[in-house]
Amino acid sequence: MMDREDFLGVRLKLERAEHHIRHLEQIARDHVAFNVQAMKRQPNPKKWQKRGVGSAPPRHTPTILGDAIHNLRSALDHAYCALVIANGCKITNRTSFPFYPNKDRALEALTNKGRVRSDTPNNDVLEFILNELKPFQDDGNDLYILHKLDIDDKHKVLVGTLAYVHQAHYEIMDNNGKSLLDIHGPTIIVPHKYQNSGPIGLEPGQWLKLHDDPRKVFDIRFDQGTFEGESVVGKIKEVSQITNKALDDLSKFSLSLRK
Repeated sequence: MMDREDFLGVRLKLERAEHHIRHLEQIARDHVAFNVQAMKRQPNPKKWQKRGVGSAPPRHTPTILGDAIHNLRSALDHAYCALVIANGCKITNRTSFPFYPNKDRALEALTNKGRVRSDTPNNDVLEFILNELKPFQDDGNDLYILHKLDIDDKHKVLVGTLAYVHQAHYEIMDNNGKSLLDIHGPTIIVPHKYQNSGPIGLEPGQWLKLHDDPRKVFDIRFDQGTFEGESVVGKIKEVSQITNKALDDLSKFSLSLRK
């Protein structure tokens, strides 16, 4: 689509976010493939060792997720600052996309003695952001949660992730293909910190037969806190779509403004 020239930085940030999201998709595929490989019968039984199925997410999953979140969040700031400048105003060290607990708090912060602050877009753009995009904790959408995740990742802790093994039907098999144990397993959670663990243990000479689609069994999800229990790839793609839509709307909305 056609953009304002000063939206170049916005699009570059979005492209970088998409790069990290594709990386997360590959991590998710590799995570499934690793666990599928761990279940298989080994070619040389004499060299079989104890194994564990249901591995933790790769070590850098939270950092890559954090990079995707930060670039999406930064794209919103880039767009807001571009619109402030297009309104003939100057940005300051407090100019940023207006994330607030609610609309009343946003209006309070964006005004000074009843007048709109000097580092804001024009009234039409500001009203569109506050009334349509609603980047608020209360009565808002996942744009605000994107903001919260970015703060968590930058200032407190890495975005938590964990391996999530869905309830499934397994059989532990011996080398001759005889079923040793039939398991209708519960949901198993493997925290990110347990890098070398596997909740389903296999003794030497054993392998695991899974009766379910491994792509639906082995997942990487958000740990405790924001988006807790949600699939990492699915949720970050959903948030990316919301962010892209908001920025497309702002770009179209602002094409008539002074460049």
